[in-house]
Amino acid sequence: IVTDPGDAEIYIDGQRKGSSPSQKGQTFALKLEEGEYKVEVVIQSDGPKEKYAQKEIFVSKDSLQTVSLKLEERKSESFIKKLKEKYKNGVPEPEMVTIPAGSFKMGCISGLDCKKNEQPVHTVTLKSFEISKYEITFEQWDACYADGGCDHYPHDGCDSCKVETSWGRGTRPVINVSWDDAQQYIRWLNKKTGKNYSLPS
Repeated sequence: IVTDPGDAEIYIDGQRKGSSPSQKGQTFALKLEEGEYKVEVVIQSDGPKEKYAQKEIFVSKDSLQTVSLKLEERKSESFIKKLKEKYKNGVPEPEMVTIPAGSFKMGCISGLDCKKNEQPVHTVTLKSFEISKYEITFEQWDACYADGGCDHYPHDGCDSCKVETSWGRGTRPVINVSWDDAQQYIRWLNKKTGKNYSLPS
């Protein structure tokens, strides 16, 4: 068995047999009886992604054959399993607060150095509504990811920084998510709770 990349765990019909060599061109050899087998190879990680490949093979009697597998990235089943265990008791919903009904003047009310898009000043009236007291947290987002409702697993660092940063997850506000990601989270949250959450305008 040859894998690209190397150093992958090798499973035959669900039983681990060893690891593929890390050096290119080398093979992992084993003897199998004649028959059909499912070969799976995986490089696991502590994060949400792992590398994986599988192939159904037939081994004929007294034959020598090379099986090559190119690993592709996929969601880590072991990582998802840990997250599901963590959130097995339910969805961590947002804590809501009530904003009372009222009116306010929108625009450049001072009349000084006003921009065109700040005119004319006008009255805006709002009905009472509820809004989340805190930002959505990594913990809440991870529950969505674990349940398959969110495709994106955001990292807790700076995308544009030259130095690798990590600010922590848990109850910290989730970062590195797009508007589309947020819509996916809301659809999942509404489905799980039967409520009608949305982004504030």
